[in-house]
Amino acid sequence: MDDIHKLAPIPFDIIMISHGKMELTIEAIKTLYAYTNTPFHLIVLDDSTPDMDEGSDLTPEWLAVWRKNHNNMTYIHNDEPYLEGNQIFNVGLQYCKHEFVATIMNSVIVEPEWERVALQFLKEHPRILNEDGTVKEDGVGIVGLKCLTPWDRIETAGIVIDKTGDFGDGLRPIDLYHDHPSHRFSTIYECEAVQWAFAIHRKEAILGNLEEGLFHGFKGVDDIDNCFKVRSKGWKVFYCGYGAGIHKTRATRGSNSMVDINLNKQNIETFFKRWGFWKTYIEYTAPEARAKYDEKKEPDVLDVILLTHNALDNTKRCVTALYQNTQTPFKLTVIDDSTDETPDYFAELATEKGNVNYVRPAEAIKSANQIINIGVKLTQSDPFVFLTNSTFVEPDWLPNAMKLMAEDSKVGVVGFKIVSPTTGKIVDACSDGMDDPGDTHTYVKEVPFVGWASVLLRRGALPKEGLEEDFYIGFRGVEDSDNCIVIKKRGWKILYCGTSTVLHDLGKSEGNSEERLETAENVARFKKKWDIPDDEDDVKVAIMPNRAERRRLAKVGAIHGTN
Repeated sequence: MDDIHKLAPIPFDIIMISHGKMELTIEAIKTLYAYTNTPFHLIVLDDSTPDMDEGSDLTPEWLAVWRKNHNNMTYIHNDEPYLEGNQIFNVGLQYCKHEFVATIMNSVIVEPEWERVALQFLKEHPRILNEDGTVKEDGVGIVGLKCLTPWDRIETAGIVIDKTGDFGDGLRPIDLYHDHPSHRFSTIYECEAVQWAFAIHRKEAILGNLEEGLFHGFKGVDDIDNCFKVRSKGWKVFYCGYGAGIHKTRATRGSNSMVDINLNKQNIETFFKRWGFWKTYIEYTAPEARAKYDEKKEPDVLDVILLTHNALDNTKRCVTALYQNTQTPFKLTVIDDSTDETPDYFAELATEKGNVNYVRPAEAIKSANQIINIGVKLTQSDPFVFLTNSTFVEPDWLPNAMKLMAEDSKVGVVGFKIVSPTTGKIVDACSDGMDDPGDTHTYVKEVPFVGWASVLLRRGALPKEGLEEDFYIGFRGVEDSDNCIVIKKRGWKILYCGTSTVLHDLGKSEGNSEERLETAENVARFKKKWDIPDDEDDVKVAIMPNRAERRRLAKVGAIHGTN
């Protein structure tokens, strides 16, 4: 690298994130143009609005003027606030023209010649393939640069995960050489992760690998997760100390509030579970919990995935019943796209209860299967529960269902008795009991399907690639019956547990006449997919494969005491 100035420059893209604080954006961009010697294409992704910074923010106007005078800049303004870093990076990557792309926050001020060594290092370490297309040598996918604090100390020179407790209070992400003098660690070395507020990437390594909806947005850890994801794809991550920038941390979206601190802790927990560190975390960070864990006294924590969309009063009733009537320790993961005050309610609940993970997916919620697929990535327990906010669990709704799954490893799905909260009549007992009194049909029975407005699921029963998300018109029925066929064909049992009751307010989900037409369309798609005759009116009966199977299930039901 000694003769770096003799080498031809390597053109690259820069994705810059802007969110209010116009003075930061102006300083960041002017410094970027002054101190970047390599040809670059700047992509500014901005969601600033005039009401920011006490109604004085004019970031979009300033950026529009700057773009007119600089033909190497693309400016994209989003009227809706971006939800997370990966959402922004994925948008920015669509506009990238070169092999390498830098990610820079508007809270970073680059120092002279920050980019040249890192770009050359990336160019000199590509992925090398054998003649048959297999990987011969892993390439470098990400290079993090030296982040400095405004008081001339190192903020981070790469990141590692402390798995030993040697760095203090146990397992956590560690910023290497934090608070050392800024001139130190001018070197290059491999590490586990780097900060994406100031890094350069090989586009091939990150394109398609930046997952959205896993973490609370702008609360940390997502960039570390990205590095682990890229490394899992066979790319290396390096730190390069031959390029630096001053990072004003938490200058825009972040804060030191207790809410943000708690959300950061939840992000860390999600990351630990996702990458297999959870047991180590228990062992090193909480000695008392470790003792209980080793003695098998610590009860398993059940993950409950809750789908919400407006109807806040209904959501409150659902959540209240869940906390009142669930004795098993649980963690509530809420996946929500509400436009009412639902987010505020769960922010308060998270502070009060401490076991709430609130998630707003970056993409529009189109189906319950999409929510389950997202939830599976964010949770760990096996089995887990999926609920919609139109359901209200009754006392003792869970233990018998959990017992059924624990006693038979072939059980993949357990459904509940569904009762109307207004009439007290059975809405569904898995093809039986419609309009019968709610205290009847208290038996266990193997069935071909169950409703998924409330359901207990075993992870292994779900397809590895996830449940199909786009085949049906969203939230118009049939999807759960389809899932049951898929799971049953995979060799799993589906049980109805009539001793576990859940109330379901169908009035909150049936929909208008147009939506009922969409339900009819879903039924037609379902019949065509599974080769069910058009004249078969009862889809639930029709999905049973044949008469022999019906007789077998009837015998199983008799063994369990079915009447």
